[in-house]
Amino acid sequence: MLFNIFVSLFLFQVANVNAAPASEKAQKWLKPILTYSIFNSPKTLSFNDTKESFRYAFNQWSPIAQKRFEEIPWNETNASDIKIIFNDFNGASVGHALSDGEIWIIDQRIFKKYIPGERIDPQKKDITLIAMVHIQSILIWNNVINGNDYSVTQNFNGIYILPTVIKRNQL
Repeated sequence: MLFNIFVSLFLFQVANVNAAPASEKAQKWLKPILTYSIFNSPKTLSFNDTKESFRYAFNQWSPIAQKRFEEIPWNETNASDIKIIFNDFNGASVGHALSDGEIWIIDQRIFKKYIPGERIDPQKKDITLIAMVHIQSILIWNNVINGNDYSVTQNFNGIYILPTVIKRNQL
Protein backbone atom coordinates (compact mmCIF):
# COMPACT_ATOMS: atom_id res chain seq x y z
CA MET A 1 0.00 0.00 0.00
CA LEU A 2 2.76 2.43 0.97
CA PHE A 3 4.59 1.47 -2.21
CA ASN A 4 1.49 2.30 -4.33
CA ILE A 5 1.19 5.72 -2.68
CA PHE A 6 4.89 6.38 -3.32
CA VAL A 7 4.59 5.33 -6.98
CA SER A 8 1.45 7.45 -7.43
CA LEU A 9 3.14 10.52 -5.93
CA PHE A 10 6.24 9.93 -8.03
CA LEU A 11 4.22 9.62 -11.25
CA PHE A 12 2.22 12.74 -10.33
CA GLN A 13 5.46 14.70 -9.88
CA VAL A 14 6.89 13.40 -13.15
CA ALA A 15 3.69 14.30 -14.98
CA ASN A 16 3.75 17.81 -13.50
CA VAL A 17 7.42 18.33 -14.35
CA ASN A 18 6.80 17.25 -17.95
CA ALA A 19 3.62 19.32 -18.25
CA ALA A 20 5.13 22.55 -16.91
CA PRO A 21 7.54 23.24 -19.78
CA ALA A 22 4.81 22.77 -22.38
CA SER A 23 2.59 25.20 -20.50
CA GLU A 24 5.43 27.70 -20.10
CA LYS A 25 6.28 27.31 -23.78
CA ALA A 26 2.70 28.04 -24.81
CA GLN A 27 2.52 31.02 -22.45
CA LYS A 28 5.68 32.51 -23.96
CA TRP A 29 4.00 33.00 -27.31
CA LEU A 30 0.95 34.73 -25.79
CA LYS A 31 3.00 37.66 -24.48
CA PRO A 32 2.49 41.01 -26.27
CA ILE A 33 6.26 41.58 -26.41
CA LEU A 34 8.64 38.89 -27.64
CA THR A 35 12.39 39.30 -27.38
CA TYR A 36 15.07 38.12 -29.75
CA SER A 37 18.86 37.82 -29.59
CA ILE A 38 21.38 37.42 -32.37
CA PHE A 39 24.39 35.33 -31.35
CA ASN A 40 26.56 36.03 -34.37
CA SER A 41 26.47 37.04 -38.02
CA PRO A 42 27.42 35.14 -41.16
CA LYS A 43 31.03 35.40 -42.31
CA THR A 44 29.98 37.39 -45.37
CA LEU A 45 28.02 40.09 -43.47
CA SER A 46 28.75 42.54 -40.71
CA PHE A 47 26.95 42.11 -37.42
CA ASN A 48 25.26 45.49 -38.00
CA ASP A 49 23.88 44.44 -41.43
CA THR A 50 22.60 41.21 -39.88
CA LYS A 51 20.88 43.12 -37.06
CA GLU A 52 19.30 45.59 -39.51
CA SER A 53 17.96 42.78 -41.69
CA PHE A 54 16.38 40.96 -38.76
CA ARG A 55 15.00 44.21 -37.33
CA TYR A 56 13.30 44.92 -40.67
CA ALA A 57 11.94 41.36 -40.79
CA PHE A 58 10.53 41.50 -37.26
CA ASN A 59 8.98 44.91 -38.02
CA GLN A 60 7.18 43.39 -41.02
CA TRP A 61 5.71 40.59 -38.89
CA SER A 62 4.86 42.77 -35.90
CA PRO A 63 1.43 44.11 -37.05
CA ILE A 64 0.40 40.72 -38.41
CA ALA A 65 1.40 38.79 -35.30
CA GLN A 66 0.11 41.61 -33.11
CA LYS A 67 3.37 41.45 -31.18
CA ARG A 68 6.17 43.87 -30.50
CA PHE A 69 9.61 42.36 -31.05
CA GLU A 70 12.52 43.74 -29.06
CA GLU A 71 16.16 42.86 -29.48
CA ILE A 72 18.10 42.08 -26.33
CA PRO A 73 21.82 41.36 -26.12
CA TRP A 74 22.94 37.75 -26.23
CA ASN A 75 24.28 36.52 -22.90
CA GLU A 76 25.18 33.24 -21.21
CA THR A 77 21.68 32.59 -19.88
CA ASN A 78 20.03 34.04 -22.98
CA ALA A 79 16.49 34.54 -21.79
CA SER A 80 15.29 35.77 -25.19
CA ASP A 81 12.20 34.18 -26.73
CA ILE A 82 13.80 33.88 -30.17
CA LYS A 83 17.48 33.02 -30.65
CA ILE A 84 19.28 33.53 -33.97
CA ILE A 85 22.48 31.59 -34.64
CA PHE A 86 24.68 31.21 -37.73
CA ASN A 87 26.53 27.91 -37.74
CA ASP A 88 28.92 26.01 -40.01
CA PHE A 89 26.99 22.74 -40.04
CA ASN A 90 26.48 21.29 -43.49
CA GLY A 91 23.06 20.97 -45.02
CA ALA A 92 21.14 21.27 -48.23
CA SER A 93 18.83 24.01 -46.96
CA VAL A 94 19.66 27.55 -45.93
CA GLY A 95 18.67 26.94 -42.31
CA HIS A 96 16.09 25.77 -39.85
CA ALA A 97 13.56 27.48 -37.62
CA LEU A 98 12.72 25.39 -34.59
CA SER A 99 9.45 25.48 -32.71
CA ASP A 100 11.19 26.42 -29.47
CA GLY A 101 12.16 29.76 -30.98
CA GLU A 102 15.62 29.03 -32.32
CA ILE A 103 16.70 29.98 -35.82
CA TRP A 104 19.80 28.14 -37.06
CA ILE A 105 21.12 29.44 -40.36
CA ILE A 106 23.84 27.59 -42.22
CA ASP A 107 26.86 29.84 -42.67
CA GLN A 108 28.17 28.08 -45.75
CA ARG A 109 26.27 30.35 -48.12
CA ILE A 110 27.16 33.82 -49.33
CA PHE A 111 24.72 36.25 -47.72
CA LYS A 112 24.11 39.83 -48.73
CA LYS A 113 22.07 42.69 -47.37
CA TYR A 114 20.77 44.14 -50.59
CA ILE A 115 19.88 47.78 -51.10
CA PRO A 116 16.60 48.50 -52.95
CA GLY A 117 17.32 49.12 -56.64
CA GLU A 118 20.53 47.08 -56.57
CA ARG A 119 21.05 44.35 -59.18
CA ILE A 120 20.63 40.89 -57.65
CA ASP A 121 23.49 38.41 -57.71
CA PRO A 122 21.95 34.90 -57.86
CA GLN A 123 24.98 33.52 -56.00
CA LYS A 124 24.26 35.67 -52.92
CA LYS A 125 21.34 34.89 -50.59
CA ASP A 126 19.20 37.80 -49.40
CA ILE A 127 19.58 37.85 -45.60
CA THR A 128 16.41 39.94 -45.15
CA LEU A 129 14.25 37.46 -47.07
CA ILE A 130 15.79 34.54 -45.17
CA ALA A 131 15.09 36.29 -41.86
CA MET A 132 11.45 36.91 -42.81
CA VAL A 133 10.83 33.30 -43.86
CA HIS A 134 12.41 31.83 -40.71
CA ILE A 135 10.48 34.20 -38.44
CA GLN A 136 7.30 33.20 -40.29
CA SER A 137 8.03 29.52 -39.55
CA ILE A 138 8.44 30.15 -35.83
CA LEU A 139 5.22 32.18 -35.69
CA ILE A 140 3.29 29.46 -37.53
CA TRP A 141 4.65 26.58 -35.43
CA ASN A 142 3.74 28.39 -32.23
CA ASN A 143 0.22 29.30 -33.40
CA VAL A 144 0.91 33.04 -33.38
CA ILE A 145 -0.25 33.32 -37.01
CA ASN A 146 -2.14 31.02 -39.35
CA GLY A 147 0.24 29.56 -41.91
CA ASN A 148 -2.38 29.60 -44.63
CA ASP A 149 -3.08 33.32 -44.34
CA TYR A 150 0.25 35.04 -45.10
CA SER A 151 3.17 34.75 -47.43
CA VAL A 152 6.52 36.48 -47.78
CA THR A 153 6.82 37.89 -51.27
CA GLN A 154 9.35 39.68 -53.35
CA ASN A 155 8.45 40.85 -56.83
CA PHE A 156 11.53 41.75 -58.79
CA ASN A 157 12.98 41.47 -62.24
CA GLY A 158 16.65 41.20 -61.35
CA ILE A 159 16.45 44.45 -59.37
CA TYR A 160 16.16 44.22 -55.59
CA ILE A 161 13.12 45.36 -53.65
CA LEU A 162 12.57 44.67 -49.95
CA PRO A 163 10.47 41.59 -49.21
CA THR A 164 7.06 42.13 -47.65
CA VAL A 165 4.33 40.09 -46.02
CA ILE A 166 1.00 39.89 -47.80
CA LYS A 167 -2.27 38.08 -47.25
CA ARG A 168 -2.39 35.05 -49.54
CA ASN A 169 -5.70 36.08 -51.07
CA GLN A 170 -3.87 39.17 -52.42
CA LEU A 171 -1.39 37.11 -54.48
